[in-house]
Amino acid sequence: MAETLTVERAAKSDFDELMDMLLVCFQSKTPDHARFEELYPDLYRPTDRDMSHNYVVRLGGRIAGCVGVFPISVSICDQPVVVRGIGGVSALPDLRGRGLMATLMDRATADMVADGTALSWLGGDRRRYMTWGYEVTACGFHFGLGSRAPGYQNLQGKASNVRTADLESDEDWDLLWRQAAKNPKLAVAGRETLRLKYQRLHQTVYVAGGPDEGGHIVMKETPGSALLTAWAGEPEAVGGLVVHWMENHDLRDVAVDLPWYPDCYCPVFKQLMCGYSMSYSGSLAVVDLARLLETYKPHLDQRVAEFGLKGSVRLAAGSIGAIPRQEVALEADGRELHITSGSTTGPVVELNRHQIVELMFTPLVVGYGVRLDAKAKWLTNLFPLPFFLPKVFNV
Repeated sequence: MAETLTVERAAKSDFDELMDMLLVCFQSKTPDHARFEELYPDLYRPTDRDMSHNYVVRLGGRIAGCVGVFPISVSICDQPVVVRGIGGVSALPDLRGRGLMATLMDRATADMVADGTALSWLGGDRRRYMTWGYEVTACGFHFGLGSRAPGYQNLQGKASNVRTADLESDEDWDLLWRQAAKNPKLAVAGRETLRLKYQRLHQTVYVAGGPDEGGHIVMKETPGSALLTAWAGEPEAVGGLVVHWMENHDLRDVAVDLPWYPDCYCPVFKQLMCGYSMSYSGSLAVVDLARLLETYKPHLDQRVAEFGLKGSVRLAAGSIGAIPRQEVALEADGRELHITSGSTTGPVVELNRHQIVELMFTPLVVGYGVRLDAKAKWLTNLFPLPFFLPKVFNV
């Protein structure tokens, strides 16, 4: 007799079983993999609310697979926007190959469509997740920071009273949160959520100065590598902290990912940069095309005005799985971009779900899979859109 398969949202009572199941799944490929509640204390907590972000499939009553769909607050056009992050995708080793992951992803995608999600992010295998409309993106730069950088000496001594922050101390967290308020990309997470994100495994927070003149950095330290996952406060203090860290560690190189559109911290990191490349930023799926464009309208209006763009197109994204075909009319009049569901005299730009991500979020467009009609080439000045997910926000 076949075992009964059910898909449901996890609850508080499932916490221990789900944490054990995830560990078994990931240790089958990575024997020293840590427990998920230690890796991500902000995501995996024994409450009904936090556990409900996990879709689980049961076979014969036991949890056999999981897909996490976590709300991530990001700053888009200086406004908080919730993006759905996919993580913890797994199936028990003895049950792989039975379509459990696909069943869970189908359900999760259908729910994202139903609740009006505009954009979803994940960091997994490209080929596997293309089935649900995800495509890899390069939404910024990857900088290698080092002591041989031309601005290294300029930033020596710019961080005073450097110490390791105690995240269990309310006094320390009050200071860190006041500094974090100066970086909207971090502050959007909220005070307590950001505190938990800083407590993720292998991360150390270094702080300098006070709330007005100081800053802090979050360093993910593993054998042979160091990744800067978050930073806040005064830019010069942040740069000084990075230099201080390199002066006091055997590893003299630090990696950091930065957005395409620079903020007040980018010039400091450029002083410490020894080399750079395009940053792999995970994969994105456009779930609701019209809602996503409306979210970015202030930025799109700015681009239209900056370049004096004029033109009209019907932009369409094909269906894939539970995501239906979607179409919008875009008209630029040199001052702003009008986004409607009506008709337009311009050409129809018909793209599949992977091409729409390439067009909207990756600078490699023309000649790399997306072909635009001559009357639609003005779109290349409209895109790519700014999207930056701090590493400390990854799921």
